[in-house]
Amino acid sequence: MKVALFFTYGYSLKTWSNSGTLERELKIYEELSKKHKISRERVRQIETKAFEKLQKAMLNSAKSKNLLPKN
Repeated sequence: MKVALFFTYGYSLKTWSNSGTLERELKIYEELSKKHKISRERVRQIETKAFEKLQKAMLNSAKSKNLLPKN
């Protein structure tokens, strides 16, 4: 799954090379940090928070539609 940090810019921070390295991810962090004048660490934090919100929204939607088994 690809997760975009800023959907309007179309950046995907989870682009992995065939060898499994994070080269592209680090490059995108750098590009975003320069464009938005924030640190790479802040870009990573925003990505993490956005991903958590997306996961929560998807889980709540699945629960409301009774798509998950009851425990």
